[in-house]
Amino acid sequence: MERTRTLSEFLRNGRLGGLSFGSSKADVRGLLGPARGPLALVWDYGALEVAFDGEAVRTITLRFDADVRLPRAVALAGWLPTRRTTFREFQRWLAGERIPYRMAIPSDRSLALQAGRAAVRFALDGTRTSLERIQA
Repeated sequence: MERTRTLSEFLRNGRLGGLSFGSSKADVRGLLGPARGPLALVWDYGALEVAFDGEAVRTITLRFDADVRLPRAVALAGWLPTRRTTFREFQRWLAGERIPYRMAIPSDRSLALQAGRAAVRFALDGTRTSLERIQA
């Protein structure tokens, strides 16, 4: 039986099930099947985006720009944020999980932090924040 994966683990080690930095295109295709309109360097799987440097995975991105689920092969258990998750809520969750983080330099349109091995970006709209992506 396969072990349950969580967002906390993804932030800590940058692995998403069988996907990790350096995985080959063949490994990704074998795990997730064909991507939607795969470009040479970026493959789209809905809420998941896999970017390549040549034949190897360079980044794994969880996108929150729509209410789309992760592919079943890399689905996460436990708490998952949504686009409506605020910056403060995410910080509280990180503290509860004991995941160290540091703030990145904010811009007038976004807030970002580095949590474990992942970068987390929130869009700013006035005083409201909305989660955009988590990338390892």
